[in-house]
Amino acid sequence: MFESFTNFMLKEHLAGQTFDPPNAPICYPRQVDPNRQPFPTADGHIAIVPYTDGSWAKLFAVLGAPGFVDDERFATLALRARNIADLYKGIAALTPARTTAAWIALLHEAEIPAMPVRDIGAIREDPHFVATDYFTRREHPTEGAYFDMKAPVRFAAAPTQPTAPAPLIGEHTDEIRRETKT
Repeated sequence: MFESFTNFMLKEHLAGQTFDPPNAPICYPRQVDPNRQPFPTADGHIAIVPYTDGSWAKLFAVLGAPGFVDDERFATLALRARNIADLYKGIAALTPARTTAAWIALLHEAEIPAMPVRDIGAIREDPHFVATDYFTRREHPTEGAYFDMKAPVRFAAAPTQPTAPAPLIGEHTDEIRRETKT
């Protein structure tokens, strides 16, 4: 699961750090919008995903503020979406009360998805990824060195094929034109 989520998220978040040397900052700007940040804890940060309709009340109960979502701004899914920044601010005000591990235990018990936040700038040095050779330095024929990630899911009946570098603009144009004429 860790590799699946990392592969999914880092396709965009590695951004300019995909290349060696880097050619732009790390992180996809829309995803790092100030209202969509991890929540501070007593010893770090946590990602909490209370996106189902019933999760919000349960989350604030776990956080120790069960009446927070009784506000009319949060009465329906549409109103919560319209006032999401206020919900996030409410969560952020409460999460510093405990450690990340304590929140993880409570939230998992309440079946609310949550996990500790890792430093994205150090993700390639994560012990799990180092041990599994998850990141591989490769060479693109025209763009130079870059880091590739292993496919997060492997199937015994269909062994993973090595990936080729991204094609150049127009590299397959003639092939595609021939295929569309038949």
